[in-house]
Amino acid sequence: MDEALREKSGYTLPPKIHISQQDGDYYNVMPCIYERGNLAMVKMIGRHGHENRIMDLFRQDPDVHFVLCDTYEEVIGGSDLVISAITKVTENFVTDEYFKEGCTVIPICTMGFQNCDLFFDRVFTDEIEQIRGFKYFDHFAPVTTNVTDVLNGAAPGRTDNVQRILVYNYGIAIHDLVFAANLLARAETPDTPYRYCRKKYFI
Repeated sequence: MDEALREKSGYTLPPKIHISQQDGDYYNVMPCIYERGNLAMVKMIGRHGHENRIMDLFRQDPDVHFVLCDTYEEVIGGSDLVISAITKVTENFVTDEYFKEGCTVIPICTMGFQNCDLFFDRVFTDEIEQIRGFKYFDHFAPVTTNVTDVLNGAAPGRTDNVQRILVYNYGIAIHDLVFAANLLARAETPDTPYRYCRKKYFI
């Protein structure tokens, strides 16, 4: 992950293409070209929500605890870190006052947090071109920083403990390409051990 983001300038990344389906599911097409390595990839993603299966994976782990909440206000209010991967929502989850000072919000699918665009102190993204079409981009553009610039020391990350930070890592295929290239290199090495994945979810 670190390698991919630091070297992002060496990749060609056309913006993600979103294709909606009639049943509410969708596909995202994520092109990525790495000319120096003579590699290219198109990643397609479709998602369904199966949170109980994820919980089942961790039930035997004493260090992992799940708290089931009845409202979004209960989930977000007072939280230092909010991560959302919901794929379809028509309105914001909560009003502004539920986001405490110093919180970090990571909406993986970028939905349900448009109000944050208007008052959060900093916005970080993996690719500015992919969020340029967001409704309030012109408002938060002045406080937007590319994650690659932070990793390479060209821009600061969090600078104090009260900043509310929004992270729009919309998704780029670089990570998959780097992983695939490394896996291929290892596969070409004799006697490399490999354990085949037998389940849909793996850790």
